[in-house]
Amino acid sequence: MEVTGDIYFFVLIWWRRLPYTASMKQNQIYHREHFGFIHRGARLLSGLFIFSSAFYISPAARADTIVLSDPLNYPDGLITNEYAFWNPSDSASVKSPIWEMDSGSFFASGGAGWTGVPDDVSPNAKSTNGNNSAIFRLNTKEADFGDVSVSFSVLNQGLSTSPSTPAVDWDGLHIWLRYQSEYNLYYASINRRDNTVVIKKKIPGGPSNGGTYYELSNYVPHAVPYNTWQQVTASVKTNSNGSVTINLYDGSTLLVTATDNGTIGGPPITGLGRVGIRGDNANLKFKNFVVTSLSGTTPPAVPSAPTGVTAAAGNAQATISWAAVSGATSYNLYWSNASGVTTVNGTKITGVTSPRTVTGLTNGTPAYFIVTAVNSAGEGSASAQVSATPVAPVVVPAAPASVTAVAGNAQAIVSWAAVSGATSYNLYWSKTSGVTRTNGTKITGVTSPRVVTGLTNGTPYYFIVTAVNIAGESAASVQVSATPKAVVVTVPSAPTGVSAVPGKSKIMISWDPVPGATSYNLYRSLASGVTKLSSDKISNVTSPFILTGIKNGTRTYVVVTAVNSAGESAESVEVSAVPARGLHFLGGPAEAADLNSFLVFPNPWRSDLNSGTPITFDALTPNSAVKIFTLAGASEITLKADSTFVTWDLTNSVGEKVASGLYVYFITNDNNEKKRGTLAVIR
Repeated sequence: MEVTGDIYFFVLIWWRRLPYTASMKQNQIYHREHFGFIHRGARLLSGLFIFSSAFYISPAARADTIVLSDPLNYPDGLITNEYAFWNPSDSASVKSPIWEMDSGSFFASGGAGWTGVPDDVSPNAKSTNGNNSAIFRLNTKEADFGDVSVSFSVLNQGLSTSPSTPAVDWDGLHIWLRYQSEYNLYYASINRRDNTVVIKKKIPGGPSNGGTYYELSNYVPHAVPYNTWQQVTASVKTNSNGSVTINLYDGSTLLVTATDNGTIGGPPITGLGRVGIRGDNANLKFKNFVVTSLSGTTPPAVPSAPTGVTAAAGNAQATISWAAVSGATSYNLYWSNASGVTTVNGTKITGVTSPRTVTGLTNGTPAYFIVTAVNSAGEGSASAQVSATPVAPVVVPAAPASVTAVAGNAQAIVSWAAVSGATSYNLYWSKTSGVTRTNGTKITGVTSPRVVTGLTNGTPYYFIVTAVNIAGESAASVQVSATPKAVVVTVPSAPTGVSAVPGKSKIMISWDPVPGATSYNLYRSLASGVTKLSSDKISNVTSPFILTGIKNGTRTYVVVTAVNSAGESAESVEVSAVPARGLHFLGGPAEAADLNSFLVFPNPWRSDLNSGTPITFDALTPNSAVKIFTLAGASEITLKADSTFVTWDLTNSVGEKVASGLYVYFITNDNNEKKRGTLAVIR
């Protein structure tokens, strides 16, 4: 009859009821060594003879199908690491077609796989700065393993600690079986710090990194054979009653077994999953990693969705790349100009390989892509959507034009016109004519104008400019030159355009800016003939300047001077004004910004007192309009206030002086507030 795995399971129950004797042990060893022959050639032998030996046969000796084999005899160097897992699109990542790991680094060393000397430093792309193998988590990319045994040779070179991983009892080696996620798996522990072996199950939800561990077996004593190669095997199989049996072997010796019937930690894990290795504070080497199906070849599962999908834009095209999917025999690509592309609405391209360039796209229009993996079981689910917007090729920009160099004191200011398509500019300079990109001193990332400092006065300097974008650097501009020289600062000239406008207990002094001036001084006096030597000085004033606290009706005389590092200018022409008296004051303080508090002065206006002084409408809101009429209703003029006041020089709209008499004014502002008043003009 045909011997099957299920028959082995039933014989196990029957056999364990018998007492274990030395002769049985010897028979067990014999049949471990020769079981391959018995399985293939002894089908006509007594079933009892075969059954009595089958349970103790190491899975490594079974004549079942090898579904994965990796001798791990690569050239020395990094096989893969956690950086590649978390940075799949980085071209510097080191990836393996078989393995992936989300913690630690996996090296090839002396014909074996190696964890490296464990530390807790997050590695770079090549693990040259550290390896983080204090927590070593290595999985197969293939995720469709069901009833299998996992066998490999291991050399435990010692257990250690790191600042973030202190010593714990379970430090050592753990073999993962049916690893469906970091929260859902079986594992068999060996080479533990506490010199025991155990089989556990982890399920989602709980305090241990989002899951809970359940012990499926007792802790069985087993000393760690440090610095000695040992063959370890773990197997997992779903039984006919739905339970799952896990066995752990050291060589051909069964160390511990457990059957998960769902009474501990929930239902058994019967689905397909990955296999792998975890190390904790363990310096480990591995050889000959073999996964063997315990029930023949595992039927292929539909491949998972591709990951690490990227889309790089080109000229009317995009290049799509993705990571290989375990079990996939081909790939399909779907694309659309609308986001939300699916296998139903997308344009399908079958039998593609990574990378795939999709041509015939429209520059400036986004294109969206997904990828699926295919094998004999069917087409898997779609990857995450990626997009790219094709663009016309970028050309090297033209050389900058209109370049100028203006000398300064130990410096030169270099300017140029903007260049279409340039993203930055480089400037080159030299003390020798004929400056080029090769012989000049280079300043990168400059903008126009650029001040080049630290130059020597009296020495000619020569400059060129180039434009830069992603396509490259342009040809050089024409050469320009400048000879820096010390700047001679001269005393500024006296201010001009000085005027004085009176207000209530104040005078507003204004003047024109003076070239080269850095500040201004104001001098005032109650007597004419104001000079810098004989009058009150107010320093660092700006135009316009308000002199306050002046007695109404008292004429005040003012001059202004300009100042820079070379000294103070001569005095401006003298101006004077008489602060208002006899004010027609409506409402509150003059500083209020509404028409309930405006004022008009002087009112009345008298030629004997106010000759040369305009009438001022003060404390207005900006954009107010002042309209002046005769008592008979004839319009004289309309004045617009650009700020908070406006002045009237007592002329009408055609520039003629108005006659003596009473005048009516109307004020309207942006808020449609209106005020009416009268003023008198006495000539």
